[in-house]
Amino acid sequence: MQVAVPRRLRFPSRAGRTAGRCAAIAPSEGVVARFRAYFVSDASRTLQSALGLLWLVDGGLQFQHFMYSKGVVEMLAGNAAGQPGWLARAINW
Repeated sequence: MQVAVPRRLRFPSRAGRTAGRCAAIAPSEGVVARFRAYFVSDASRTLQSALGLLWLVDGGLQFQHFMYSKGVVEMLAGNAAGQPGWLARAINW
């Protein structure tokens, strides 16, 4: 049994949108054209790419040796002095 979905609630399929653009670019166009066609093809893909890049940078920064030592705790505790009372109590618990 199929359920009828009103036309205004149907979303366009993303499956062919990006793949079609990448396939339409000839190999002689170069890497930059392929990169641009895939990662900056429309606003939603650009936002996804930017958030993905931010996520990767954040993950890379968390691999620093400083994050695995007591330095992070000392840094947070040192900043508690200038914070409002409710926040300082949460930091120093």
